[in-house]
Amino acid sequence: MLTLVLGGAASGKSEYAESLVLRTTGPRYYLATMQVWDAECAARVEKHRKMRAAKQFETLECPLHLETVRLPRRGTALLEDLGNLTANELYDPAGAGENAAKAILHGLESLAAQCENLIVVSNEVFSAVIFLAFSGVYWLYSFAVKPRRLLQRLLAVGACVSAIACITAIAFAYSADTVITWNTPFSPFSLWANALLGGPVLAIVGLRAAWWKSRGNRFGRFMLVLAVVALAACLVAYALQGAIVLPAENAVSSAGDLVPHYALLVCFFAVFAAVGIAVDALSLFRTSVSREGKASPDEMTISVVRASVAALLVLAGIFVMRVSF
Repeated sequence: MLTLVLGGAASGKSEYAESLVLRTTGPRYYLATMQVWDAECAARVEKHRKMRAAKQFETLECPLHLETVRLPRRGTALLEDLGNLTANELYDPAGAGENAAKAILHGLESLAAQCENLIVVSNEVFSAVIFLAFSGVYWLYSFAVKPRRLLQRLLAVGACVSAIACITAIAFAYSADTVITWNTPFSPFSLWANALLGGPVLAIVGLRAAWWKSRGNRFGRFMLVLAVVALAACLVAYALQGAIVLPAENAVSSAGDLVPHYALLVCFFAVFAAVGIAVDALSLFRTSVSREGKASPDEMTISVVRASVAALLVLAGIFVMRVSF
């Protein structure tokens, strides 16, 4: 049986994959794809070998040419990770180069035929690639001499839907039961709230740079209201998260010890985000408009600067809370 374990960076996917292997009987193989470049890498490899040996893993080094791996006996194999293996095959002079995908697929087929269970670990990147593809095609098509309105709208809808899928995938990638401080409803909820807070302020920067007429515009008001609601949602989530997660502890330390100034960080976030939204309100509603309904170039430039400052303030607040997370 082939099992693919996906997750964000440092999301606990490796530990989860190992837990799947430990549920099985028979030989356990760990296929390591990290290349040893220096003494520090060698020390890390040796440390991980000893840790896995305590779990009865036999480590096999396979940074390249997965198809050449031969398992001593049938059992369960854990390949970590697919991203490293792909990079090695693509960029190492001894790798498969442009035939990397074909070589890796052939190697996985060969490996799967030799074991009862094959568990493969990889970073989750598919949803982000789809979002970037839709967004890039939409942007390029906007330069067409005679773009079709229907096709433009379909591409825009595709970008929006794939963005929602991407944010959802990222949010739930960190809801891993191997990291108890992340395995709460607040992890995906706060990430979604962050997106709904930072998205509108970034959108306003782009719209203002495109000389978007904002006075009396309902869409501009809607984005500001959305940002305010998202800010309130973030503060509620952070307060509840702090009350529930910070007391969690193990034999070494508690979550509160890791983030000793959590309350101060939340206050920093609240102030920066609130000031950023206030600056955005000035950018939207204080631009003077001429009789023709257009703002002067100087006013529009000032408006873009205000919107950019607002976005930086809000994103700085979000960054602080992401670090604490």
